Amino acid sequence: MATDRAADLVREPDEPERATFIELLFDVVFAFALTRVSQQLLESIDSGRRIEWLPFGETLVLSVAVWNVWTFTCWTTSRFNRLAGSLHVTISALILGSLLMAVGLPKAFEDRGLLFAGAYAASQIGRPLIIVLALGNHPRRENSLRMLCWAVASGVFWIVGAFLPGALRMLFWAVGIGIDYLGIRFGWPVPGLGRERNERWRLAGEHLAERYQQFYILALGESVLFTGLTYSDGDLTFGRTLAFLISLGSTLLLWHIYFFEAGRSLPDAMARAGRPSELGQSSNYTQYALVAGVLATAVANELAIDDPFGSPHLAFVAVTLGGPAIFLAARLRFEYEVFGRLNLSLVIGPLALCALIPVMLFPPALVATITAAGVLAAVSAVQLVRRRQGRTVEPAPPF
Repeated sequence: MATDRAADLVREPDEPERATFIELLFDVVFAFALTRVSQQLLESIDSGRRIEWLPFGETLVLSVAVWNVWTFTCWTTSRFNRLAGSLHVTISALILGSLLMAVGLPKAFEDRGLLFAGAYAASQIGRPLIIVLALGNHPRRENSLRMLCWAVASGVFWIVGAFLPGALRMLFWAVGIGIDYLGIRFGWPVPGLGRERNERWRLAGEHLAERYQQFYILALGESVLFTGLTYSDGDLTFGRTLAFLISLGSTLLLWHIYFFEAGRSLPDAMARAGRPSELGQSSNYTQYALVAGVLATAVANELAIDDPFGSPHLAFVAVTLGGPAIFLAARLRFEYEVFGRLNLSLVIGPLALCALIPVMLFPPALVATITAAGVLAAVSAVQLVRRRQGRTVEPAPPF
């Protein structure tokens, strides 16, 4: 029976690359989780709109945890047969765990710490555990066993941290996240098993690329929902309407800049990469930064819609210009991962946004929103001009 399960789980090279329906259902849960992350970031800016570094750090830790569960699951489905029954069981369990994480997230540093940490640890441990049990004595089980050992080590910090107060809790959870990423970086070394080497990874590169694209669309959808709800909950004044339209325009620009060439060519880049697993791991950090930029921009848009002509404060300006700056900086790295080149407009864009932060502390809040959208529009325009000039290139990942 174990042999049959292992044979069913091991992915064959000619299997379809498309995501399964249960993976898409898994993404729906993360739409809810993304909403909770955005709300957490919004609440980290107090009524005076000063930067509160502890709540901001808490939001960062929680967002990385949410991303970890999604991306580790994505790697698992890219390495094994997505139609296997054991993988469906794994994803079904993760849907429950992710939903519990989303429920616990808003008060994870208050009275729901154990709910969030327990759901996170259970998700990270349960995923490789089910795979190890399903593979039996199959050679492919070794890497899942390595990941299981590292997930247990990380889980200890998450569970212990849940019983500690504020700053200590964040410290323990940050260490848990650090363990997760050190495992990725060094191949989850375990005494007696060694470590997993990049060249031995077997990933469905096109599937992985498609999953990154789908998650990015999910983040944009959450941004549209966030903006629409904010606008509809108040008076439809001229200022709020203008802020809403600019916010929607920014979202469309974030979509265009991502998918122009690099986002659209990511599946081809995965297929052409000499070391697709290394490209997949590198893209993990890049895609997180891209999504973080989108979420920060969505929060800034909500603040602008709420009070378009109010006096801006540092936290508001930092988020309004910093969100697009993070996105463009990540998009620069994304360009390099796909094409092995750097785009000058993607270098100038984030530098200009950061330089403008002190200037935007004086005019009404809406001016900062318009400025951020203007920089995104300029980058998008450069991309369109390059296309009309026929300056397109084929994917050439440096991995």
